[in-house]
Amino acid sequence: AYEDTFYVGSKILDVGAGYNRFLKGFADRHPDQDAELVGTDVIDYQEEDPRVRFIHQTTHRLPVDEIGRGTVTAARVSSVIHHIHPEAQDPHSPEAREKVLTFLRDLYDVLAPAGQVVIYEDSYPELDIFPLKQQRVA
Repeated sequence: AYEDTFYVGSKILDVGAGYNRFLKGFADRHPDQDAELVGTDVIDYQEEDPRVRFIHQTTHRLPVDEIGRGTVTAARVSSVIHHIHPEAQDPHSPEAREKVLTFLRDLYDVLAPAGQVVIYEDSYPELDIFPLKQQRVA
């Protein structure tokens, strides 16, 4: 699959992995790739698969030390960030922003040098989470 080209290196992390479908599919498509596949989720969906190491998160914080500080060569974060700040009724609250920033700092901490992250996120424009300031051009 085209998106597989983004996931290279010795350790691939899927945050919000659910049932690890992405990682299992990746392993099926690339049986000769020698990469450690790690999935995390706050809900323990884990289905046993020896090719994938699943880490159950207990909070929105990534278990940095358990994943391995500075070891992830490629990470996938799919439809996760909007769950981190359930204060979506007031997404501008300092608490909501701090939770997201803390998550992103944790993600940075697990990345290896030159590691990359692919983020897929739902869009909720009606929530006005990141309003653009409109300016008039004279």
